[in-house]
Amino acid sequence: MAKGRQQMNPVDAALVRLADQAGRGVQPARMAREVDAVLAAWLEPASGADAEVVAERLAILHEQLSAGASDAAEQVADVDSGDAAAVRQARLVHAALAAALDAVERAREAQREVSAAAAEVVAKPAPAAPMTKPAAVTIAPLAERNPQALHHGHPEELRLDAEPNPVTASSEAAPTRTKAKRARKTPSTQEKDLYVAQG
Repeated sequence: MAKGRQQMNPVDAALVRLADQAGRGVQPARMAREVDAVLAAWLEPASGADAEVVAERLAILHEQLSAGASDAAEQVADVDSGDAAAVRQARLVHAALAAALDAVERAREAQREVSAAAAEVVAKPAPAAPMTKPAAVTIAPLAERNPQALHHGHPEELRLDAEPNPVTASSEAAPTRTKAKRARKTPSTQEKDLYVAQG
């Protein structure tokens, strides 16, 4: 390839390849395999073409092959029926192009099915997890939680540290204070006489 020449479009390259095979008069099955090889090359990750690009290329290829097969059918009709070799060649070219066209149609249908399946997987939500009833919470009896009946309180030393001035109980009863009865103030005899005299 000369420097500066642009690389051929993948669709144009495929058309040149298929036209060359058809011009050689290859069998229809061989043409179908050529189309499959072209499609496989487009679908390779190294090609950098995603599904949309491949679908677009297949649409253009289908359009071009359809026009080519139609032209080949007209050539078969125009060839002098007395020239057996020309008739045979025209028929082979038409059959090859028709086979290539069928292969492209199958490839397009397969691409549509793959795209539809991928879209369905994306659109379909994931099934929700079934709701399960939570297990009842039971608290084991104290005897099961502490079978040895161990004392989990603080040791005596820690209790003494925690209470610096422990109150010790005395065996002797604390003395109780009793209130002395107040003497009721009664009026004196002189006050009584005064009250009577005033009254």
